[in-house]
Amino acid sequence: MAVSTRFILLSLVAFICAATAADVEVDVPSEKTATVGSDVTLDCSYTLGTGVEMASFVWTYDSDTIFRYVASTDSSTIADDYTDRLAAVDTGSSATLRLSSPEKTDRGDYTCSVITTTYMTDQGMMTLHVAEEAAINGNITTSYTQSLNETESLWLYCDASGDPEPSITWYEDNEVSDLGVRDGFNLTFYSVNWMQHGSWFCEADNGIGSGASSNPIQINVYHSPTNRMSVAVTRVEIGDTAVLQCDMTAYPEIEYFSWYLGNVNVVTLGRSLSISGSTSDGISTLTLPDVQEADLATYTCMGRNERGYGSVNIELAEDIPPIDGGATLLPVTLLTALVMSIRALM
Repeated sequence: MAVSTRFILLSLVAFICAATAADVEVDVPSEKTATVGSDVTLDCSYTLGTGVEMASFVWTYDSDTIFRYVASTDSSTIADDYTDRLAAVDTGSSATLRLSSPEKTDRGDYTCSVITTTYMTDQGMMTLHVAEEAAINGNITTSYTQSLNETESLWLYCDASGDPEPSITWYEDNEVSDLGVRDGFNLTFYSVNWMQHGSWFCEADNGIGSGASSNPIQINVYHSPTNRMSVAVTRVEIGDTAVLQCDMTAYPEIEYFSWYLGNVNVVTLGRSLSISGSTSDGISTLTLPDVQEADLATYTCMGRNERGYGSVNIELAEDIPPIDGGATLLPVTLLTALVMSIRALM
């Protein structure tokens, strides 16, 4: 008798399991990612056996019922916290819900259960991740100015948020900067110089949305005029006009420029020339018309502000035109020196 009873029970369990599988099968994605503030669907589809109908479906969040639909009355019951945020998408063909304006607190496990008119049920669970677009917070959302002396320390903080955590890029005068020491959202200069003088801002991006940029921070570094040129040689053909330009940075701005040939101010040389430029831009230009060999020399551009003086040496050299075939015509003195050197090696 015991064997027969056990056999009957096992057969009944097998029958119920088979009936369950045949009556209803629920399909729910295991994971889904939403963005804060953007509506998301909680997908739940089901397949019913022949002649079987859906009686109801239930959604739970961390084991608490948040939505129940009953087909016989075509009615829904929604938990108080979700009254204005949950709605069924199409009760006729699925158990999918729409969650409006999800927040980070909506993260977690959601379970969809479908019950049939034959009292069979199946369920599926999904984990909802709620991502947050990168944003800029705090006082960096407003522009401000910070002034300091050379060699002082400077600490900049990009007050950003987002999930996943955003990466931070710093810009100086709208160009990506790799200066300073980076540590997460921090940018540190332990001894500033003129290269940090400018307009700085940070950009936060975590791959969601278009990212966010802070308002600019104007960093003023007090310093005397300093050369920011990469080329200090100007070439000109004899008889042509030479244009020598110096480019300097300073804060406060340069008050005036002077040009010298040796220790002599060029305005006292008694030759035709002109000086132009902009002290606010840190640029001064010396123009020498009808250049002769006597003009080929090193000129000094000097700028002054309240922090002191700075100078740039610019060499004015002859531009030797090429001869036929692309070779360069060397001055006689240089050609002679080369010939003598070759003879000495023979």
